Amino acid sequence: KAIEEDLERIKKNQVSWNILFGGFYFEQISRYMKIFNDQQLKIIILDDFKKEPKKIMDEITKFLSIKKFDFVMGRFGEYKPPRRKIITSVIGNKIITNVGKQIFSKKIRKSIFQNLALKGKEKPIMSIKDREKVNKIYKEDIEKTENLLSRKLFWG
Repeated sequence: KAIEEDLERIKKNQVSWNILFGGFYFEQISRYMKIFNDQQLKIIILDDFKKEPKKIMDEITKFLSIKKFDFVMGRFGEYKPPRRKIITSVIGNKIITNVGKQIFSKKIRKSIFQNLALKGKEKPIMSIKDREKVNKIYKEDIEKTENLLSRKLFWG
């Protein structure tokens, strides 16, 4: 259902924080490549970072011409769905987020978010039908991005 709703929003040029829009990388990367040259732009692929975080961090420090440092890999991307739909609206509201940044420290904001989120709930598994639909939606963009970056990207 969420995929269909997002497709409708995209067709109507209603760009909002939806689940599909952020996955189209070709246009986003192309814009940066038009503004910055190769010496000013470093693109990191998340799969590469997950496989070899130290190597990627060393590449980043070299690219930025800064001293290497001991990088400690923590957990990231943990699945924590909000308890209720209203919490999603609050967390996703830029005004509330900006006010929260002015009032609360990062540590307190993190604590508030963690207390609003469910812990220990298993991430839902995407159905084969939905996965095929999403693959079809992103196929052209992935191929264009692969050509732009001159490398194969894992998808699917």
